[in-house]
Amino acid sequence: MDGSCVVASTVVIGFADLSFGSLRALLGLTSSQLTEHVYTPKIDLSTTEPTTFAATDNDTFGRSLSNVELVTFSNDAEPIISLLIVNSLVADEHAANVAYSIVSLLNTHKVTTAWLPASLHFAPRNIRASGAGSKQPIYYTLLGQGAPVACAREFEALDAASMQVKDCFAASLLTFLEVSGIPTHCFFTRGHRAAQHGDDGTAEVVEALGNAIAKSSSSLTFDPKRTASLA
Repeated sequence: MDGSCVVASTVVIGFADLSFGSLRALLGLTSSQLTEHVYTPKIDLSTTEPTTFAATDNDTFGRSLSNVELVTFSNDAEPIISLLIVNSLVADEHAANVAYSIVSLLNTHKVTTAWLPASLHFAPRNIRASGAGSKQPIYYTLLGQGAPVACAREFEALDAASMQVKDCFAASLLTFLEVSGIPTHCFFTRGHRAAQHGDDGTAEVVEALGNAIAKSSSSLTFDPKRTASLA
């Protein structure tokens, strides 16, 4: 694992989910109050398929995108929050190995809290509330010990006891996070498969996840103009 990275005690994990909403939401997060540092952690993604984005130039992100990168936002005294962004498709047969590597990185840096935003296909029994008040509601739950995020009441409640996560990589992450004892805040929304071109309707998914993380962090803002679209 890479000890040269500066990692905050809270890490938000973004990945190529059903709508590619998770990682695209994290690419849209920024801060006017904190300093942004970008690292490339040593996580083996050789068995994954790189994701191609239409917007990968320095004018959009201030940097070119790596297959995996860690973005840490810090003030003058300490790191406040980190974003671990996996810009690659993780095949089901490699999900456990990659998830284990990520959680090992968190353990190495003594991370105390993980946040997992994701667009998923829900089985009906996952959801306790209808979410009728929002076109793209966020379903929230906390797995493990700890306090929920301050704005938890603004999201729909997700029943953790009966939650079924069909995404193999997300399920692997949740399993290893539970075993490691890292409390995990889940921000889930209904998704659909992203297209490779044009307006596929996933912008609403990305915006909902990005705004949920920004609101919950209080130190970040979500800028949809920074968010990549699939090429």
